[in-house]
Amino acid sequence: MSWWMRQHIPEAGITLIDATLKARDDIAVDRIEYRLGDRGPFQPYLSPVQLNAYKSYKIVYRAYDLVGNVPHTYAVNIVGEYVPRK
Repeated sequence: MSWWMRQHIPEAGITLIDATLKARDDIAVDRIEYRLGDRGPFQPYLSPVQLNAYKSYKIVYRAYDLVGNVPHTYAVNIVGEYVPRK
């Protein structure tokens, strides 16, 4: 599993981050799911997730192979541009 981000400024003037998730497997990846934070249901990942660049997020994500196996769940913390770092 891997992830990357692209930053852009839409017409509204709010800086957004596109968080992109990618998975590969020896068999084949069936689907990727993600959630923001540690709680709540996972959602299907269908396209890059747009996040406000001025907030902090934790993205938890996982991928299923064609057999239905989920080898690992991964997490990444994204700290926004103007959020004080602890």
